[in-house]
Amino acid sequence: VFVFFEWHAIQLLLCRAPKLQILVVKPLQNYVQYDIRTDDYLKEPLTVPECLSSHLTTFHYNQFSGNEYEMEFVRQLLMAVGVLKTMRITVKSALDSEVKLLVHEKLSEYQRSSQSCQIAFD
Repeated sequence: VFVFFEWHAIQLLLCRAPKLQILVVKPLQNYVQYDIRTDDYLKEPLTVPECLSSHLTTFHYNQFSGNEYEMEFVRQLLMAVGVLKTMRITVKSALDSEVKLLVHEKLSEYQRSSQSCQIAFD
């Protein structure tokens, strides 16, 4: 589950790296899960600086579980980054094939601000 600190850390990184071209996200394997309500900050659109939206061309998400927080983050990133060429999603090996297929289908349906963006699944 995306916890409060991870979500805001990614937003801070995006603001501090205006020429970032490649972003790789890998959730922590063993972290302490805090009892924090995450609903509120996920309703706010991801703040992506304009200069970053013109540089980020590659995004990799490793160990994707397909939970609602990860799905929303990816959806917002697809909508915000206008020059994204490649999005690679590597799903957790523990997910069964039906869940993997559902994640693949849902992500493929998301709108993209970059017409050339290709989503690859591992």
